[in-house]
Amino acid sequence: MIGYSEGMRICGQEFSTDILNRIKEVVTKTPAISRRHLSRQVCEWLDWRTTKGTLQEGSCRKALANLHRHGALILPNCEEEFRFQKKREGSTNNISLPEISCSLSELGIIEVTPVTSRYSRDSEVWKDLLQRHHYLGCSTLSGAQIRYLIKSSAHGYLGALAFSSGTWALKDRDHSIGWSDAARIANLKYVVTNDRFLIVPTVRVENLASH
Repeated sequence: MIGYSEGMRICGQEFSTDILNRIKEVVTKTPAISRRHLSRQVCEWLDWRTTKGTLQEGSCRKALANLHRHGALILPNCEEEFRFQKKREGSTNNISLPEISCSLSELGIIEVTPVTSRYSRDSEVWKDLLQRHHYLGCSTLSGAQIRYLIKSSAHGYLGALAFSSGTWALKDRDHSIGWSDAARIANLKYVVTNDRFLIVPTVRVENLASH
């Protein structure tokens, strides 16, 4: 992050003093604006898009939060808790986890299934498994992300996975790769981070994780 007087780079995007001033102007004129709506507006100003052409709203909201935290901006309060963040009472209480110790072949067909909607039951199951059985829990992931459930046709849920976009700068990784700043900026979109890898502790199957 560089000095406020010159603008700054956050989440791989340059925020010039002009952009910062435009954001401040919008927040001043429309104090009730949501951070979600503001992030879309900022993405359009910056033409900040994914390789598929969609607006980088998630990264933008993260960048705006960082600017707010460092005092470069004063943003409107966060929206109330979204419906998908609220745990519905009893929504995952009936998940039956297998207590098994067997060979890999006895698991039947193993599927790694993407969680396609944050409103789905699969999303609730994913969060429940991670919260109960992973030491990092199911806290919010950064940037672009995708989540999976691991299922056995014979025994049901076995675990969960999550991947997200690569960290903008990571000293040991960048030194190991040996790329320049320009090469890192150009190629970071091809790097992913394995944020979560869980095989539930009641499942003891040799070679399952590597499989």
